[in-house]
Amino acid sequence: MVIAETYPTLQRFAHNIGVHIDTLYEWEKVRYSDNHPNKRFRRKLKYPEFSEALKKARQIQESILLENALSGNYNAQFAIFIAKNNFGYKDKSETDLTTNGQNINTTAIDKLNSLISSTDENNG
Repeated sequence: MVIAETYPTLQRFAHNIGVHIDTLYEWEKVRYSDNHPNKRFRRKLKYPEFSEALKKARQIQESILLENALSGNYNAQFAIFIAKNNFGYKDKSETDLTTNGQNINTTAIDKLNSLISSTDENNG
């Protein structure tokens, strides 16, 4: 039996370090003012390492989401909802693929649904 990895949320991280989620978003984007005494700091991110860490955290979230969805460990509707709302996936983002001279229109979500369906059939 394969057990799904717990989906890591920024909300849980914020709770664990004793701050509100809005604080994380603020730390990610806050910049020095235009009139900072040191000109080289003006308009630069105040916490660039934190901003980079949040980007990496989101990348890990996406990876865990996709791996668990494709292996059938996450509910398909949950995975699709999170993919669309947090990572910019779309239903109608079409890509033209050519196989043996035939054009095939498909989407990332269609592929994900297809893979999840075939995994469900094999596990059922």
